[in-house]
Formats: sequence, C-alpha cells, structure tokens
Amino acid sequence: MSVNAATVRQARAARIALDDTVDAATRALASAWASAWEEIVDEWSAAVDEAIGMSDGGWPARGPILRARRATRALQHTAEQLEELARQNNATITGDLRGLADLADEWDRKLIVTQLPDSSVSAVWERTNPKALSTIVKRTTQQVESLTRPLPAQQRAVMRSTLIRGVAIGQNPLDAADLMLERLHGSFLGGLHRAEVIARTEMLDAWRASGTQSRLTVGTDVLDAVMWSAQKSGKTCPACLAMDGTRFPIDTEGPNDHQCGRCSFIPVTKTWEELGFPGLKEPTATYVTGREWFDKQSGRTQERIMGAERLRRLRSGELDWDAMAVTRRSEAWRDSIGVRPLVA
Repeated sequence: MSVNAATVRQARAARIALDDTVDAATRALASAWASAWEEIVDEWSAAVDEAIGMSDGGWPARGPILRARRATRALQHTAEQLEELARQNNATITGDLRGLADLADEWDRKLIVTQLPDSSVSAVWERTNPKALSTIVKRTTQQVESLTRPLPAQQRAVMRSTLIRGVAIGQNPLDAADLMLERLHGSFLGGLHRAEVIARTEMLDAWRASGTQSRLTVGTDVLDAVMWSAQKSGKTCPACLAMDGTRFPIDTEGPNDHQCGRCSFIPVTKTWEELGFPGLKEPTATYVTGREWFDKQSGRTQERIMGAERLRRLRSGELDWDAMAVTRRSEAWRDSIGVRPLVA
C-alpha cells in the first residue's frame, strides 16, 4: 500500500502531538534556567563591580580576580545553581518518557490503520509489549543522565573563563560592567542551549524507538517497509530532503537524522491484494517526496535551503540528490545523517 492523503494527515497530527510534548519540556527548562540566573545575577554584578574597582584603566589579571571575595562567592553560588539545574533537567526530560512512548505507539497504529481496509483494522491493534517500552525509557534515561552530567562543570569553566578574559573598560566603567554582565549571562545560557538540544534529541529518539517496537509487534505480515518523512519547509536541510520518501525494512531504527531533527518514519503496509483483499480498490498514493517538493519551490527558497554553490551544482548536474546525504559516525551519541560537504 502506498501512503495516502489520510496517512499524511495523521503524520502531521502525530508530529503536532510530539512537538507539544517536547516544547513543554523545553519551556520548563528555559524557565528553570531563567530562575537560576535571577538567583546568581546579583552575585555576578557585585563580582564585576569589584573587579572594575581593582583595575587601573584595564581589566585585572587572572590571579587577583580569582582571589577576589565576590568572584569566589559568585562562582560558588553558580556551581550550586548548576548542580540543581542538572537534577531538574534530568527530571524534566525523563519525567514523562513513558507517556511519550505510549503516545508514539498509539500514533504509529493510527498511521497503519489509514492504509488498511476497515475490515482488517482489528488484526493489527495489539499493544506493544510494555516491557519493550520500559526498556526504551530506561535506555533514554541513562543517555540523558550521561549527557547532562558534564554540564555543570562545563558551564562553570565557561563563566570562569569569561570573567578572566575581561573587557576593555575605557572611560566608562558602568558600560564595561554592563557588557561583562551580558557576556556572563550569555555564557550561562550556553548550558540551557545544550540542555534543550539534549531534551529535543533524546525525546525524539525515544519516540522513534517506540515506533520501531510498535511496527515489530505488527510485523511483516502486514507491513512492507518504513518510509523516511521530512518536515518540508524553507529551513529543512538538504540531507533530510534527499532522504525523504526513501524506504527501509520495518526493523530499521530511526530515522537517524541530525540533532533536533524533525524527520520521522511512516510505516507502509503491504498492498491490499497481498493482505488478502484482492477485490478492493486502494486509495491513490499522494505522498510528495522531498525532491519533488523542492522542484516546486521558488529560486529564493531553493537557494536558502541549498546555498548558492550547492544549488548551482545540483542544477548543472555536478551534484546528484543521491550524493546529498552522508552518514556521520559517533561513538558518543549515535550515527546520524547530515549534509555531505562540498569539495572544491
């Protein structure tokens, strides 16, 4: 069976449900980091004022700053806040993983049902083994904890380095203090960005792993393949567009796109004739692949996606869609699909 209009609609609805869950988690992270900064900003403001008071037209040397009482207090207070944030991050990201896994299982079945005759729906509506979903939750929790554990030490080091590097004081120490405080705030928020990437990537991967288990429960008696489906827009990366519409065996994990990727697998059933319904007319296939979608976009959108040189090579035939994506190996995370770099 080919993916039809009803399948595409359900895939969009599934993505909205997933985004709602992930967005709620990242909003909670942002709120926690904002509150933590409010807890330490006065300490850092005092530390910067003290550093400027120690200076004589320039920024103090590393030694005096790190021995300064207020800088020591700011660094200690920041360490405490970052450790608490790490605990909160883990709880926020992993708190509803089981609900996310169940939701993924439910939506995968809905996608399958859109491709089946009404009389065969009950044949595939068997829930995924709860132990399998529990294994996914446990594995994701361990991965999140592994990735977030280094964050406090990393962010402390970044903020310490930012303070030491200093700023040109010039004629207006107040402006210098504001600039340094802004830089420290930016350094602190770098940890939030990393936490958000971890949240989005790991929650998406948990959703995908649950979908794989759901499809394995249904099995090859019903399913023929899974199809890579990208979220097509002017911001979609060329590799994801190139992969869009490609098919894989149903036990394939993923899709293993880049961090924070928005791609998904759509289960594809066998034809109705193969399923034992030879007299029924199947819905017409309506799925538009990434390559087909790209060809219909304006030149400006195409260039925004590809970049001028990659688009030129694609149009001239120097670059082929099949060579657009490349697998990047990573032992620390997982293999992922990315854009193949242009070679001069």
